[in-house]
Amino acid sequence: MAESPKVSEHALLVYKSIIDQFDIIKKQQWATTNYAVLIYAAIVWIDQHVEASPTFSWVLEAMTIFVGVISIGLLIWFQIDLGKLRKRAEHANSKLFSEEERNALDLKPWRHPFWRGWNVLVALIAVCLFGAVLVAATVALGPASEEIVTPMGGGN
Repeated sequence: MAESPKVSEHALLVYKSIIDQFDIIKKQQWATTNYAVLIYAAIVWIDQHVEASPTFSWVLEAMTIFVGVISIGLLIWFQIDLGKLRKRAEHANSKLFSEEERNALDLKPWRHPFWRGWNVLVALIAVCLFGAVLVAATVALGPASEEIVTPMGGGN
């Protein structure tokens, strides 16, 4: 069995910091998505409750597109940061643990660190993208009518 190098307390603190950053970045991804959804909801509420000019509706649509683009850009940026962080963690793992310890802890390197967790990234991007499309369509169609129209042509 190969001996692991003796690691200073400072090195262990740096390693723990690297590992803790994963949680922080993942929380940022979820927070970004949640805030985008909240902004979308506010835009729809404003559209449905404030009598607006065509110019104001255009501003709401522009805000929706802006929020969608920014939130998707941030999600991708966070994913790139996670990929870089995974490379740093793999490098630290190779220096701090023997091969036997890495195998026991299942600390195998990833071929493409950026793509790890892509399924979550795709889901979060879909929420931001489809939310923007739905909100933009809602604003473009205008406020909901008070009248309920039935398929047979009757109304209330």
